[in-house]
Amino acid sequence: MISMKKIDLGYSIQNKNLWIFSSIAILILYLSPLFHDIFYVPIFDNLDSFVAFNKFFAHSGLIFADNNVTIPQMMNGLPRASYGSEYSVMLWLFYFFTPKTAYVINEITVHIVAFVSMFLLLERYFYDEASKYSYLAITTSSLYFATMPLFAVEGITIASVPLVTLSLLKIKDSEDKMIDWIILILVPFYSSFVFFYFFYMLYASMYFIYLTLKTKMINKRLLLAISIFTIMFIFVEYRLFLSTFFDKSFISHRVEFDIFFKNSFIDAYRKATVFLLYGHPDHLAGLQSYLVLPIIIISMFLGLSKRSFSKNESITIWLIIISSLTIGTWTSLLTQIYTLPILTSYILIIYLLDQNNRLYSLLFLLQIVLSIYIGIIFAKDMYWVTDIFPFLKQFNITRLTFIQPIIWTILLLKSFTTLNSKLKYTPFFIVLFLIAQTSIAIDKSNFQTEAKEKYASFKQYYAPKLFEKVKKAIPGKIEEARVVSYGLEPAVTLYNNFYTIDGYSTNYSLSYKNKFRDIMSNYLNNNPDNTYDKWGSKVHIYSIPNTLRIYEKGVFVQRPNFNIDALCSLHTDYIISSRKINITTKPRLRYIDFFRGEKDSWDIVLYKINCD
Repeated sequence: MISMKKIDLGYSIQNKNLWIFSSIAILILYLSPLFHDIFYVPIFDNLDSFVAFNKFFAHSGLIFADNNVTIPQMMNGLPRASYGSEYSVMLWLFYFFTPKTAYVINEITVHIVAFVSMFLLLERYFYDEASKYSYLAITTSSLYFATMPLFAVEGITIASVPLVTLSLLKIKDSEDKMIDWIILILVPFYSSFVFFYFFYMLYASMYFIYLTLKTKMINKRLLLAISIFTIMFIFVEYRLFLSTFFDKSFISHRVEFDIFFKNSFIDAYRKATVFLLYGHPDHLAGLQSYLVLPIIIISMFLGLSKRSFSKNESITIWLIIISSLTIGTWTSLLTQIYTLPILTSYILIIYLLDQNNRLYSLLFLLQIVLSIYIGIIFAKDMYWVTDIFPFLKQFNITRLTFIQPIIWTILLLKSFTTLNSKLKYTPFFIVLFLIAQTSIAIDKSNFQTEAKEKYASFKQYYAPKLFEKVKKAIPGKIEEARVVSYGLEPAVTLYNNFYTIDGYSTNYSLSYKNKFRDIMSNYLNNNPDNTYDKWGSKVHIYSIPNTLRIYEKGVFVQRPNFNIDALCSLHTDYIISSRKINITTKPRLRYIDFFRGEKDSWDIVLYKINCD
């Protein structure tokens, strides 16, 4: 959170409405793929987990069960403590709507909230009444934020951060209304504490301490607001807090997490640079490297000028800027080994020379520091830190950096303001930026109208009609027949209502992880860097590729690498495989039937396991 001087709003309603209506049109264009009958979305941490998980749990009949009650169907039954809160808006979307409809509603909501949230923050604290184009800059910056590929799996977590920040700042300044307190009460119901708001509360607490030291008095209103916000998260996520601090019914597999502090110094340094340019690749890509970062760098340099440039000078400078962005000059400059030290030196120089805008220099420097932090937590030379703080292994501490998209957006708006004060024709450039950035955002969005690598449609990935045929080949109740997936992800069978011994859980017992490991111990022992031993939240047979993006039909597995005895110890009845298996090497397997799927989806082969 940042202390900013409030500027009295005096604006042209006509211009404001023009830019808002234009923004609505662009948002509709961006979200339009979701209105198609078939659209494609990311598989990782999405179709392979979130959708299937919520579909199954929302209709389990055990939403309000006690933490220690076992919920069957996934991973031979997990305790209720392993699942999310019953007070989650996301869960109830899947309860009241079909998975696909719930998915669409969630995505639309997240991006609309992101735009409104950022717009309100920027309007209140960054509006420039001297510029009649201020709303063009504000709406463009808000659209940049709203059209990021936000990780909607976690609801409005990131999308709501500007709104929460706005409410806290208004409360701090005693300029709040009832709606600000209502926002702090309601946001936790549609957000994730562990995904980011835990770290946000650290930032808010640091700001409170800074404010207290600066003013030498306690801002009781801000303290109360932060406390209420935290209490609401404890209330919503009470199951998580109980299982973490009080009712430890099992030892979590997370105690064996070993995913950080593994890279060489140079690889960790490269990771820091990549993070600065692109953000988190799966959960929060800020799309800043293409246009936003170069514009911020350029505007900071031009801000050093004591005068505004003439029309002819402005045209020349704009030609240089636009041509450098078009031919990829900045991509080449920013992807060098020296990018981090050069940028750091540049920002420090700007900080010393431009005393009027030091806050923005510090914000940029914070972006660099957060990126370096990413490099540090992946550097194996820093592994000793985990001996002092063992909990660092169990938590995804990269999420401390998820404040970055908000900071990029604030810096972008400041850049537009600086450019407008120094160069003629800046509004035309902002419009060009909006067109170009929207095109990039549409190309990088989490929903596409055409097939794309690492993406799939609901129909393609889950193949519900195909699995109806598979169910008919299994006698008795499907819910009682325990299956394991081979060559496809367990989310597929879970979505289709099978009782799976595999699955994806961010918190389950270490003992079950070890039991499942026996199924593929031979493979894992020969691959010591495997993600199962070092992470293990995805519980499936690792000895064969199971992702749809590299799936090939007609593959025959000559030497299947899994242990039948270990499968039987987990009471497995059937193997649902995407490939034919040479059962002469596994005499206790019996071929049941082959089911041919669509050309872009799985084929399924069903095998019965003889455990007698």
